[in-house]
Amino acid sequence: MTATVTVHIIDANGHLGAALQCLLDQYDIQVNAYKTTAEFLSSTTAAGETSSCLLLALDSACERGLAFVKEINHSRPELPIIVLCDSTDESLREQYIALGTIDIVSKSMVDAYIFTRLSTILPGAASLPSTQPSTMQLRDGTAVTFRMISPEDARIEHDFVVALSERSRYLRFFSGLKELPDYMTRELVDTHYPISYALIATVPTTDGDQQIGVARYSPTETKGVAEFAVVVTDKFQGNGIGSKLLQYIVAAAAVAGLNQLEGLILRENTPMLMLSKKLGFTVSSAPELDGTLVKVVKKLR
Repeated sequence: MTATVTVHIIDANGHLGAALQCLLDQYDIQVNAYKTTAEFLSSTTAAGETSSCLLLALDSACERGLAFVKEINHSRPELPIIVLCDSTDESLREQYIALGTIDIVSKSMVDAYIFTRLSTILPGAASLPSTQPSTMQLRDGTAVTFRMISPEDARIEHDFVVALSERSRYLRFFSGLKELPDYMTRELVDTHYPISYALIATVPTTDGDQQIGVARYSPTETKGVAEFAVVVTDKFQGNGIGSKLLQYIVAAAAVAGLNQLEGLILRENTPMLMLSKKLGFTVSSAPELDGTLVKVVKKLR
């Protein structure tokens, strides 16, 4: 029997589970939806299911999910868990990570991605529920919006790279690249989930959205392994934007059935190394690398 990639989701109202099933069917990823934790725990593992994860969608009282995670871990300790919650404050996230979950991410962000993606690939999808994008407010009151990238973002992606300082461009591209060639811009804004994925952070301006950050993963030559990259424009660094972007990328990769995320980071890029370790990446020995680069790895399965 052929091994299948399966995503389990516990979703009390059923709307997110149904939408996720509709979306991932396009990519031969099986979705099993459950209304309660008890219903999930009473189910049996399907034959041939060798790569799976669980999305635990919480509508309220996110602290209650800690008990659910403990119960699931006891019965299915091998199953990676991603918690979807309206509250993703750092102290709560640390409690979930301590229990072994991959991460806790904004439920509204996942809703927005799934329904937006469905609207582009399904006939008559204009009647899908509208969703609010995920946002965070900075200390100075600036509202930052997180959303998936699209081909229509070519201009702001190009302007974003141009606006980076010379050092930030070097830390991201390992070169003195000053602006993106048109062909590279087109490639970066036209992702194909679950093979590749990119998420951007934007702030409103009088001229429209301004991109201030991006995170993405792309396939490698190894099946089930993708390479990630994150960069935030200099002015907005140190506000937790990079951390939020990377959390969403990890969650998207796990749902896509990937086994591992990895990234090459310049040894001198201390903030990125610290962020990667904070989010559960480990430094991997890679003898083929020169002394200027470090490889970080996060197992998703």
